[in-house]
Amino acid sequence: MRYLFKDEVRLVGEALGLPETLVWRQPFPGPGLAVRCLGEVNRQRLERLRAADVILTGELEKAGLLRMSSVDRSISSSTAEGSRPSGTAQAFAVLLPVQSVGVMGDQRTYQETIALRAVTTEDFMTADWARLALDLLARVANRIVNARCAASIAWSTTSPASRRPPLMGIGVRPLFFSYLKEIFTWAR
Repeated sequence: MRYLFKDEVRLVGEALGLPETLVWRQPFPGPGLAVRCLGEVNRQRLERLRAADVILTGELEKAGLLRMSSVDRSISSSTAEGSRPSGTAQAFAVLLPVQSVGVMGDQRTYQETIALRAVTTEDFMTADWARLALDLLARVANRIVNARCAASIAWSTTSPASRRPPLMGIGVRPLFFSYLKEIFTWAR
């Protein structure tokens, strides 16, 4: 499994009949909660990060953007120039150890900053940051601040570097997929 791309892991999960909520969990597979809590990792910071993550993924789900549909995953080079797949391939929050000033009611507050990240992809070999609607981003930011998870919200607009899994040598992937095919054929 560790040699598969994210879309392939999800396809295996679906083929195994795993619950959709598990297969499409964000991020899956991806950075765990403690990895996304930069600086000291403690219960209070993890709870704030978890709450922000729930708000982000909840709003994406309500907007129908939490996951890329199967139509999106099959987009080929024939896609019109400038058009992008809808939905997100991966979305998550990161708690930064950077203090910022905010206002809650009539008082100033000093809290950390949360960075939000969502990416789209056509082939799961490369990715680009998701161009989400500004009203959606504003709603997510307001909810996170009002939940007292952070005083400031940042949106990541940097495209991730292309990542390839290790051992992508000749024959590794076809061999693995023929093995999976045998397992699924035998299991029926």
